[in-house]
Amino acid sequence: MSKPAEAGIWRPKGLIAVLDTSTLVRAWLAGLGRPSPARDVMRLAGRGFDSFTSPAILEEVEAVLERPRFSATRDQVRLWLDVFLRTSRQVFPQAIPGQAAAAVHGDLADVPMLTYAAPVEFPEVAAAARADAGWFLVSENTTDFSPGWTVWGWRFTTAHDFLRLLAGRGARE
Repeated sequence: MSKPAEAGIWRPKGLIAVLDTSTLVRAWLAGLGRPSPARDVMRLAGRGFDSFTSPAILEEVEAVLERPRFSATRDQVRLWLDVFLRTSRQVFPQAIPGQAAAAVHGDLADVPMLTYAAPVEFPEVAAAARADAGWFLVSENTTDFSPGWTVWGWRFTTAHDFLRLLAGRGARE
């Protein structure tokens, strides 16, 4: 019996990325029929790269999109995020060893948490990325995550530049 086509999403791709809240919000805001690197990167999660996310990122996306200026409901956001979640690996603060929690000053949210939890929970995926293209944080927040910076092995990039990297590796929607 053959595995379903989706089984390929769980094979290591040699490239890990975390889509920051700003990228996911930009994907939500992109109008259909208009080019959107954020939306395209989101759709390639699990197929073009190993996508990681956390409850902290997802909760922040919900909170942002529920603001009056966006007026989305929690149910709408969760339904929209469903496919992305099904193709992403989720990591949890509980996976961080005690000494690592101290290294991030107790901040168990977002990137520090992923930095430590991803290799612990998914060592084969982390090893493949370390040996190939590496680890990326894809963010549209270029003030806090300046493209080109590398922190704890994570390279910061924008959705546009990450999409170009994926295209160069042959990833298509």
